[in-house]
Amino acid sequence: MIFIKALILGIVQGITEFLPVSSSGHLAVFRQLLGFQTDNSLSLDIWLHAGTLMAVVLTFRKEIGKSLTAGGRMLRDTGVNTANFLKSAGTHSGPYRKILTGNYRYMNAMLLIACVPTAILGILLRGVAAAASKTLLIPGMGMFITAVVLIVVDKVENKTAVPREVSPVKALIIGTAQGIAVIPGISRLGMTLTTSLLCGMNRRSALRFSCFLSIPAIIGSLI
Repeated sequence: MIFIKALILGIVQGITEFLPVSSSGHLAVFRQLLGFQTDNSLSLDIWLHAGTLMAVVLTFRKEIGKSLTAGGRMLRDTGVNTANFLKSAGTHSGPYRKILTGNYRYMNAMLLIACVPTAILGILLRGVAAAASKTLLIPGMGMFITAVVLIVVDKVENKTAVPREVSPVKALIIGTAQGIAVIPGISRLGMTLTTSLLCGMNRRSALRFSCFLSIPAIIGSLI
């Protein structure tokens, strides 16, 4: 029976994760309906999100490959610049390579910046999220907040910016939105997607940025 309940929760996670409706909120509801409450409900949610991580990696494998390649080259160029700086005794006279060249390099930098507030809020709100996952009141309130945010942003005029045109400040705002979404009922995808749109991204870029941003967040929660 436990296997069946876990399977149902996995199906709920798979259906709701790629919709801006809060998979964690729906998991809390279904755990209540199934009578499947445990002391490690939050840990179960995190492992269910690991399945989502696999789906994201498979879906965006080509883009992720390009992003990882760009990241490796960023590290290489940073190392070369550091070596040149040390050789020139800090006079800034050495030949330096540009780090933020190309769309994928810039997106990597913005993702890294966005991860900072996400990590901080994730740690600070961990206890709140654990307590909230055992009740329906907070997830219900979170779903209401998500619904209001989605309705409001749907009225916003479509923008044309791509991740390359997003400033570090806006990346921090998007990362903060993702950090708040650690509370069950507040949709991570909904918050990051709407915040990205409000920051000027076009819908396709906002969706891709939101999905990419989920990867380090899920890996961090697993760790």
